Amino acid sequence: MKCRPSAYNYNTYYEDEEGNRFYNDGSEFAGLSSGSNNYAPSNPARVERVEADIEEFLAANPSVTREKLPADLMTASGSGLDPRVFPEGTRVQIPALAEASGLSEEELEQSVEDNTTGKLLGVFGEETVNVLGVNLDIAAAMGLMGKVSQ
Repeated sequence: MKCRPSAYNYNTYYEDEEGNRFYNDGSEFAGLSSGSNNYAPSNPARVERVEADIEEFLAANPSVTREKLPADLMTASGSGLDPRVFPEGTRVQIPALAEASGLSEEELEQSVEDNTTGKLLGVFGEETVNVLGVNLDIAAAMGLMGKVSQ
């Protein structure tokens, strides 16, 4: 499941025989860090990044239209470290994720529900989904790791 974009690549990496590190997509490992590009909405680099992310997301989620794409999946938080999205951001991904993972849409919807936190004191903020929790549930259900206790 996709969370909010970040200026940094948090995917795992591997080392080759010479000790060079690469992300799983083959790009060079840049080290662990955090942060945001902090581009203004008018910055052309931000517009280019968002447009590229939209096209990539729509290609991976053919049942989603551009008009139905939740903004929080395409906009980074100020820190670049935001593992939570609004429930709509997870729900639009469920059909493609069910097909890719072999899990049922019902299983995925239950994981989203299990990892949804309500408003603070019932009134402040919005409901959010912990994407890491959902991804750990998916990995456990696929047999990629042991049972996760949260």
